[in-house]
Amino acid sequence: MRTARLIAKRVPQFDSGANQILRRKLPPQLSKQHVETFALGQEVAYQITKRIQPEWSVAFLERRNRKFEARSAIAVSRAKPSIIFGQYTASFEPFRSAPSECVRVLNYPISHHEWLMDAMRSEGARNPRWASILQGHDFSAETLARLNAEISMADYIMVPSTFAASTFEAAGINRSKLQILPLGCDVQHDDADVTNPPARSTSLKVLYAGQVTQRKGIGYLAEAIASIPEASLTVIGESSARACALLERYPRVTMLASMPREQLLNNMRAADVFVLPSLAEGFGLVALEAMSVGCPVLVSANTFGSDLIEDGVNGFVLPSTDAADIAVQLKRIAAHPDISKVRARAALTAKGYSWERYEKRIRDFSISVMESKSVGRTS
Repeated sequence: MRTARLIAKRVPQFDSGANQILRRKLPPQLSKQHVETFALGQEVAYQITKRIQPEWSVAFLERRNRKFEARSAIAVSRAKPSIIFGQYTASFEPFRSAPSECVRVLNYPISHHEWLMDAMRSEGARNPRWASILQGHDFSAETLARLNAEISMADYIMVPSTFAASTFEAAGINRSKLQILPLGCDVQHDDADVTNPPARSTSLKVLYAGQVTQRKGIGYLAEAIASIPEASLTVIGESSARACALLERYPRVTMLASMPREQLLNNMRAADVFVLPSLAEGFGLVALEAMSVGCPVLVSANTFGSDLIEDGVNGFVLPSTDAADIAVQLKRIAAHPDISKVRARAALTAKGYSWERYEKRIRDFSISVMESKSVGRTS
């Protein structure tokens, strides 16, 4: 962590990357003797590269994952755990090193990779204009083999949404192997967020935050904004030069770099609507954060939409991610007579998805797995 702080002082572009690393705090009840840290140097290098030379970032990411896997595998061999939770792209070696009777749980926070590749290739062919900023269609053969092996070795796969689970079923994964565990949000709204919403005006302030890629549907959102003279779009997040060049062609689009969390939340509070028109997602955590401060959200069905949102009640769900449909829904939101009630219900919904509740779901799942394992041994 000290390394991240030092580099952030000397490399301004790394400031948001340092925040990403420094934000990763474990619960206070976990003492240092219970925690081992692997591949921190590789993580710092990856975060720097992602911001300074994005085209090199994939190679740095794979280098980080391989280092982490190698060190984790040694730790697993030494500890001989009864259950192991592994992150996708970094669990191949630890899973192989675990005892045969160990329960292997794979955390997969996004769509199945084969479904994702097919969807993104189809999207590139359907709309070449935005194909250059697609993401998720170019896995290496080695990465694909490791991802498939991780899934094959896993006893259970944790996914964050019904949509994500559906992509695994489409790829031939048995439903009984999947556990849907929605993510949480550590932001608690202030009552003022919903009792004193931004004053309505003739303009419509639309906000997007996240990776600026076509996998997130950013191109269609820009096209929708261009068709609504009274709408403006603010885009917050890491963006390649190519993405910036494409989006700058559209009117009323403002590009902002990644920013500290509280500043982002203030932007959410001030927005009329937060839009996440993702073509492929696992969950869409940033939209839940927007809901937590009383900002209405418009999300695609390829997010947590079908799990958390009742259309028109606590948010809005896109029937498709086409620019025309986005524009129709934005006009609907602008004219909504009870948008303050939508804000209040959005904040109330987000309260039900705190990190504390997520921790409880993980804990309950872990206990049920270990209990069923014990029953299997005695039967």
